Amino acid sequence: IGHRARGLSLSSLRVLDLTAIGLDDRGGAKLFEGLQMGLCSNIHALRLGKNALADQSIGPLMVEV
Repeated sequence: IGHRARGLSLSSLRVLDLTAIGLDDRGGAKLFEGLQMGLCSNIHALRLGKNALADQSIGPLMVEV
């Protein structure tokens, strides 16, 4: 996400659909680190279905109760 995000204005990104892209725990952890740092702060929908993510890779701040 880092090298791609530098060249883009992400302030208007509202929906991020990463469904079935083969995202695993390692990539998921990097994605969530970036989101927690404030990258893409206007996102209101994050679609992650059909990937290989375990609960521990997304971190406690990303889990909706």
